[in-house]
Amino acid sequence: MVHGTKLRGLALVIGLVGAWGVLQALAGLPALFSRQRVPSRVYHSDQRLAPMDALEQLRTAFPGNFATVFGFVLLAILLAILFFALLPRLYNSAPLQSLLAGLFLGGSVLAVAPLAFTILKVSEFAFQATAATPVEQRWLEGGVTFLNQLHLVFVHSWFLLSGLGWISLGLAAVKGPGWDRWGGAVALGGGGAVISGEILRALFPQLGQTVPMIVTSSEAILVDGGMALGFLGTALLTWVSTPTRRLAIVE
Repeated sequence: MVHGTKLRGLALVIGLVGAWGVLQALAGLPALFSRQRVPSRVYHSDQRLAPMDALEQLRTAFPGNFATVFGFVLLAILLAILFFALLPRLYNSAPLQSLLAGLFLGGSVLAVAPLAFTILKVSEFAFQATAATPVEQRWLEGGVTFLNQLHLVFVHSWFLLSGLGWISLGLAAVKGPGWDRWGGAVALGGGGAVISGEILRALFPQLGQTVPMIVTSSEAILVDGGMALGFLGTALLTWVSTPTRRLAIVE
């Protein structure tokens, strides 16, 4: 049993996270006016360290990475609660869109598990390398590289599923009355931005080793800002559709 006031409290937390994300995305807007060309992240990345440097960095960064994983999983759980509370209310007016939203948003929540575990397993390999033989260290270094790439696959899968989910959620909500339409419009805009950013990112290999800064900045703003708008839209829809009386979402 979850009280309506508690559900609104969760919506407020998600809304604050979304608002902070929007502000972070807006801070990157000045880069859109730069004509400078920068290295493409597909070909060059400051995060690609030498294997032993990477292992040492992973061991040092483990406490922070663990805290990040914990916070990220907690955020996903809070989002899942809001999704489960919100989607049944939209089903009567938009059954197909609500079902699609549940499919994609549910998938995005489930994608958090492998995303989080790849981070933890990478750190585990880094610590194992401390007491490993030279041959074992080379094997572990290869495992770290593979898991890092696999982690990026899960990250972008999370973006894609979230974007499709918020598009479906927005299409369901804009058919409703009053504030539901506003919340739906925010979620729809956020989902569309995320998908646009992912399409732009997919084109990076064709753009060469250097690209205009406006391209890389646009991709980051679209994805990060779109995810933040998705959080905001979900929070707003939950807030306006949740009565303060006791509300049962789990029996």
